Amino acid sequence: PVKEAIGAVMSSAFEGGRITPGAPAAMRDALDRHGVVVFPQLGIDDDLYVEFGRELGELVLPRGTLATHPEIEAITRDPN
Repeated sequence: PVKEAIGAVMSSAFEGGRITPGAPAAMRDALDRHGVVVFPQLGIDDDLYVEFGRELGELVLPRGTLATHPEIEAITRDPN
């Protein structure tokens, strides 16, 4: 756990540009048990990020999306 009451760190979900076998199930389990899962320094590209999301379930498209990957919400400090 990140803190005693909340959070888990998952550092082995990706290896060699691929999703580690069993990672989606392990992430779901960690999320159920800890409420928050942190992936420090992922270093993955958008395609793999989307693929991982699809492994977890149906993706819901956000409002402010990236043009090249509508499954990813753009988070920015830019007020425009």
